[in-house]
Amino acid sequence: LASEQDAYRVFEAARQNRPVERSKPKAVEEKADAVPLEIAEVKARMVTKNVAQLRAQQSQIQQANAQKSRQMTSMSARKSSAGTDVGGLSTPALGYVGTTRAAIDLMRPIVQSALQENERVMKSLDPRKDVVASFMELCRTLVPESMSVQVFDGLSSQAGQLADVMVKSPAEFYKVWTLYCTALVEFSESSPVFESVVHLFKRLGVLMGEVDPVLTQQLMTDVGLPSLAPLLIDSDGKREHFCELIYTYTQPQALSRLGILRALKEAIDRLPVYIACLSYFVPLELQAELLDENLVKHYMYYALVALQNPQPKIRVAGLAILVSVTSSPEENTSQNVLSLLPSFIELVHDGWWEVQAQLLLLCAQLLIHLAGGQGSPEDSASADALLSVVSGLFGAAGTSKIVLQVGLCALVKCLRHYPALLPAYVSVLLGQPAGLRQRLLQAVTKADDGSVPPPRRLAYVMGTSSRLYEECCICGFWPAVEVARTLAVRAEASRLDNFEPEHLEVLTACLPEQDVDLGEEWLAVFEKVKAYVFVALIDPSLHLGAREVVRRFWLCRPQNTALKAIDASKKTLLQTLRINYSDTGHTRVQEADLLELLREMRDAGGAISAMLQSVVDQFREAHNTEFLRSRLDTLFE
Repeated sequence: LASEQDAYRVFEAARQNRPVERSKPKAVEEKADAVPLEIAEVKARMVTKNVAQLRAQQSQIQQANAQKSRQMTSMSARKSSAGTDVGGLSTPALGYVGTTRAAIDLMRPIVQSALQENERVMKSLDPRKDVVASFMELCRTLVPESMSVQVFDGLSSQAGQLADVMVKSPAEFYKVWTLYCTALVEFSESSPVFESVVHLFKRLGVLMGEVDPVLTQQLMTDVGLPSLAPLLIDSDGKREHFCELIYTYTQPQALSRLGILRALKEAIDRLPVYIACLSYFVPLELQAELLDENLVKHYMYYALVALQNPQPKIRVAGLAILVSVTSSPEENTSQNVLSLLPSFIELVHDGWWEVQAQLLLLCAQLLIHLAGGQGSPEDSASADALLSVVSGLFGAAGTSKIVLQVGLCALVKCLRHYPALLPAYVSVLLGQPAGLRQRLLQAVTKADDGSVPPPRRLAYVMGTSSRLYEECCICGFWPAVEVARTLAVRAEASRLDNFEPEHLEVLTACLPEQDVDLGEEWLAVFEKVKAYVFVALIDPSLHLGAREVVRRFWLCRPQNTALKAIDASKKTLLQTLRINYSDTGHTRVQEADLLELLREMRDAGGAISAMLQSVVDQFREAHNTEFLRSRLDTLFE
């Protein structure tokens, strides 16, 4: 304590004895000029790497440092376990914990397992390279297609582990993407290998998005889009697949979708290609229920631009966008499309078949929308304009059968709301080639659980120059009685001598199943068509279809309707028998086939048997010569 007090006294004495006035001024000397400093010109260095690549490079450096640290730790552990110079024996050190496993290590056993089945492929692998990389080099030329599919399906089954690795280390995504992206180029869109690769990338996108959606979308923007953009430009047939692939990596939010669309537009840098891609993105927005006001404005703007484009494919894409937008359950979207009616109604004169097909699809969508509206004068005027477009395409002699096929599928749901379409619709249906018409009339086979399979999607033109169009069984959507009545009225107005196969095909397709009751309205239809049906009974090419119609009316439910149909058939059946057994020289159906039907109806008993007995007796009495040529007497022996 005494030493501390002495130090304090010394400090105070120094402070009190310090002079307070200014010190003596010093002269300022002139010094020589400073040496000039030369600063080199700044040179800009171009950065060619994007965000994901920089992150990938940083991740690789970190992995290299971790590997070096692990090796040093391992060496230290081995040295310590053997003994040190200073302390002798010590406890072994633990290795590095937390290292992410490389994606190549996960993929290698899957690839090796599939390739071992083919000795030729195994011998052709480059021993200097990893088996996965060597497989990709031989995938196009040497590896069988089924084996390649097996490899990619196996990788898809392990997509969960791969996605976990890629989220933890974006560099691994870059490696996997660049490794397998070549298959998207080399294989055609119809190849099972292409489908399996796309499926693998989709699985990875979905699983990565569940863990880190922001990173997943950024990786698609920085890594995926630069490599997909050239393919979207050059490969028309692959665009739909790639658009679906891109959206699996995109966050399910409207703003995120807009962000990826803008990035895609910059990557493509070709407006027609971008519009074509938009036409494939819109259905995906509808499926995800993300088509909000901002997205609708974006799509409709580019659709309107497309309608003015001189390239027919771009006009097709613009109409396809409007078709999809109109399918939205939002009320305002269809009204917004209707406001563009003056912009697309003149396309009825467009000579490109696919423009006409998309125009019919759009008209059908808008007509259905207007049918559920308030029936305002504006809506009525719009409906009339749309119906005039349909009439113009359905009534033109040069309209392609493919366009008409698309229109038949699209407009079938409008027939109940717009009966004025029925005459043209039935006329077009009858005029279609047999193969196209029968596809539309073929009943859908339900699955074991009762579910209805999805509609067929067909390309009507070979190659990748056209879109896929849905074909459905129109019988499940049309007003059957009205269609059958229109068919009968058209036959009468045309004064047909007899039905053709297409008439019977349509009539048979209109009739409900045997276990469904026939209403009184069907009797009026039967009254109009019975003469054609019974004449068709004795025509070899029409016999089978005609007997189905006869069987359906004579054996229908309720019994009261059947009795009326049977009673209405007496006179016509008698005339048919006279024509069949007259010596006219015309080709007739085999008598055995006719007798088979009559015996079947006779065995039904009741009113049918009594009616047949009465008709045969009348035929014997009134046309005995023709009766003697027949074997009708064997019916009631």
